Amino acid sequence: MIVRFLIARCFFSSAVAFFLQSSQAAPPGGNLVEGISDECDTLSPIWHSGLRGWPDALSVQDGLLSIRSCNGDNGDYPSARDMVSTYADQIGRALDLSEGPSVMTSVWLPLFSCWPTGENASGYREWLGFRVTAYDVSLSVDSGLYCPGIYIGNDDDGQCLIARVGDGYSDDVTIGRITAPGWWTLGMSWDAQGRTQYYAAPGEVTLTDADLLYSPPISVDPAANRSLTQLIGNFWALRMTYPPTGDLSPDWRADFYRVFVGTQPALPLIALCVSGGIAQVEITGCSRGFRYLLEASDDLINWTTVDDAISDGSVQTFQEPTSNRRFYRVARP
Repeated sequence: MIVRFLIARCFFSSAVAFFLQSSQAAPPGGNLVEGISDECDTLSPIWHSGLRGWPDALSVQDGLLSIRSCNGDNGDYPSARDMVSTYADQIGRALDLSEGPSVMTSVWLPLFSCWPTGENASGYREWLGFRVTAYDVSLSVDSGLYCPGIYIGNDDDGQCLIARVGDGYSDDVTIGRITAPGWWTLGMSWDAQGRTQYYAAPGEVTLTDADLLYSPPISVDPAANRSLTQLIGNFWALRMTYPPTGDLSPDWRADFYRVFVGTQPALPLIALCVSGGIAQVEITGCSRGFRYLLEASDDLINWTTVDDAISDGSVQTFQEPTSNRRFYRVARP
């Protein structure tokens, strides 16, 4: 029996977004790193408690992540809860600035009448923060860590979006008005100098250049500037009023928390061995955290996905019975 097979680098089944490093950051998007993202339709194991404790009313409701907690005394950190993830735990490493990382989420905002009306324990009116843990090699305090993000909150003029830039080293900035509750899409990316770019738009949408709300200016005070060296992890920050009321916080809901890179994941190699009527395909060289599809065809025209997995960096093996020639290729969604 003559067995024909395809040993390929990687055939892409969909359009590919390429990243070109420039002084202007691109909107969030690119190649999805699923291993460090969360579609928010289950209680994902990537999250763990942050410094200020876990939201004690966290749940999945109607396929969305409901981020709530009881506004009670929480020791050293009253009225604050955090959920964080660390990329090293999921894919074994952080993301470098050169990879063009970005993050995006869609958040459902409850009716304005449900929002807190006081201040939190830090004296701010910031209630839900879509944030990241970042590392700046030039930052001399806090081991170089800082946590930029977009807060949903209030200022003197009403509901708004607030950029957290410098974690106490520069002031928070109101960057947009929230004119209606419901769905909003938030995102962050980084320019070639590592400065955070803040995006937002109403609805569940794809963010574009037109949705860039804020790009922090360069300060004459070096301590006020932040320059991303590596992206370390994801971060949700829930804030409630202080003194504690004992009430349940508003029902903020998230549809996803997605992490992207602009650079291409590795192009793997596939090898086929046929013995005793069994075809065994081995895939090597996949980038950890990315989804790869193994596709098969009898005629090199019609392809069917026969295996679908997020790579953990190890060799991926697939077996199936075969009685005729069969072609295989690796694709990315």
